[in-house]
Amino acid sequence: SAGDQFYSDLDVYNTGTSYIYLGHNTSGNQYNGNTIISNNGTGTDTRILIGEGNAAAVNSFNGDVIVNNISHSSDGLVRFNLRGSTIFGGNIILNSTLGTAANNGIAFGWPGYSGNARQADGKTLQIGATGFSKGTLSFQNFTQSGSLSLSLLLSGTGIINFGSNSLFNGNVLVTAPDIYLNGTTFNGSVYCEKTGNITNNNVGNNVFNSTAAFVNSGTGVWVFSNSTKDIYNGDLSLKNTSTGSIYSAHNDASGTEFNGNLYLTNLST
Repeated sequence: SAGDQFYSDLDVYNTGTSYIYLGHNTSGNQYNGNTIISNNGTGTDTRILIGEGNAAAVNSFNGDVIVNNISHSSDGLVRFNLRGSTIFGGNIILNSTLGTAANNGIAFGWPGYSGNARQADGKTLQIGATGFSKGTLSFQNFTQSGSLSLSLLLSGTGIINFGSNSLFNGNVLVTAPDIYLNGTTFNGSVYCEKTGNITNNNVGNNVFNSTAAFVNSGTGVWVFSNSTKDIYNGDLSLKNTSTGSIYSAHNDASGTEFNGNLYLTNLST
């Protein structure tokens, strides 16, 4: 069947107790205005799922997209392109105040699936005014086509996961309680600050083509290259400012590559 065509702004609200599917199995789904996607249902598990069904599901958002995962249910998720493809032609604004596990929050793609997303050059990806205080912000097979800088500040118990086959061309600044780096390539500079109190085991397989700085200002342990090597093609700075700790090149059999200068600072007592 033909894809869905929306010629003006679209608001999608899940106020129920189950799932809403958009652009599930068909190609040619076009959203030509700005789109607001709000998961604010009740119950135990509420979701809005876009491009979920198969590889033919292509969803093109030509305006800005605002995603609100603010459900009153115990579990809630907004997920793009599990199996299909999503094209973002505008800005992406993300808010999440729900979620206590990895399968809650806002996801672009999913581990073990081939769905992919791409954002157009010159457009931003940012946290909205409501904030991202609960749930996981996850990127899998996600490409930032342009080189605008990104600033993603998560609070509360928010988690961010940079998953495999993702690419960010701009500078990336992240502050979050929990940060996972599991197979992403960063072409711009990277600054990540972990503020939480639990252990974050990063698989590895990341490539940092510019400078990278990692700061642990929480009490948790931050483990890098826990199974696969990372490659640092610019200078790397590791800084511990609280009672937590950082493990670099922890458990990778082939050896993490440090191709720039390495700066180590430990202020922990």
